[in-house]
Amino acid sequence: MSSLLALTLSVGGTCSVAGGTVKTYTPDGQNVPNGLHVADMSETDMRIRPNVTFRNVVPRFENTTGKYIGKEKRFFTLTRPKLEADGSISNNYVRIEAGFSPSSTAAEKAELFTSSAQLCFDADTTDFRSGGSLA
Repeated sequence: MSSLLALTLSVGGTCSVAGGTVKTYTPDGQNVPNGLHVADMSETDMRIRPNVTFRNVVPRFENTTGKYIGKEKRFFTLTRPKLEADGSISNNYVRIEAGFSPSSTAAEKAELFTSSAQLCFDADTTDFRSGGSLA
């Protein structure tokens, strides 16, 4: 049985996408402090244009101790606006936040992202993603 209670993730694996239609996201001029906002400009109705916000936070360097305070942080938010039957707009989104020690290597960061990406499609998380089941 696939469930959160017996979750399996591959370490050292490769994640990829097969099939579908490639959409290009380009900067749309929205200002994001320490970040970038891009959108799928092929959607002509700006109210329901899919978009992604990227933000980066660097740790603060403490001169007196010679050490970094805090973590490097990365934030991604993929938003897919939905036009409701009554004409209103709902913003469906997935937000991902990552935090790393300033001494983390590129390989350690890559592995954490690869492992966490699996949570978005692994069969073990299907019931949680679709209905919130914690079983």
